[in-house]
Amino acid sequence: RRSSVGLPPPPATTARLLPPRAPLPRLVQRVGAMELSSLALLSSVFWAVVTAGRVAWSAFAASVSSAWHALAFDASVMVVSGLSYLGYELLQSQWLLWLGTCGLGIAIASSVASLSLSLSLSL
Repeated sequence: RRSSVGLPPPPATTARLLPPRAPLPRLVQRVGAMELSSLALLSSVFWAVVTAGRVAWSAFAASVSSAWHALAFDASVMVVSGLSYLGYELLQSQWLLWLGTCGLGIAIASSVASLSLSLSLSL
C-alpha cells in the first residue's frame, strides 16, 4: 500500500509484529524465574562486560607474545561460567546466574574481533 505522496508506508513496529501475549518473554520468565526487567538488565550487563573486555583486550593484546595464554584463560573462565549456570539450575541462586553471565562475557571478549576478522577475510 502506497501513501498519497508515493512513499511506502512506515515499517511495522515490534508491537504490531508480536502477538499481544508473546510466548518468549513468558517462557524466559518461567524458566529463569526472574522478572522481565531483570532479564533485560542481565542482557545489558552481558554486552557491557563484552565491551569492557574488548577495550581491555585491545590494550593488553600488544604485550602478549602468544595467544595460548589468553585461550587458556578464556577456556577456564568459560568452564567456571558453565558450572555457575549449572549451579543456578540446581540452587536457583541468582548471583550464580550473574556470575556466569559476566564470566561468559569476559571469556568471549578476546575472540570477538578475531572471529569477525577471519569471517571478513574468508569472503
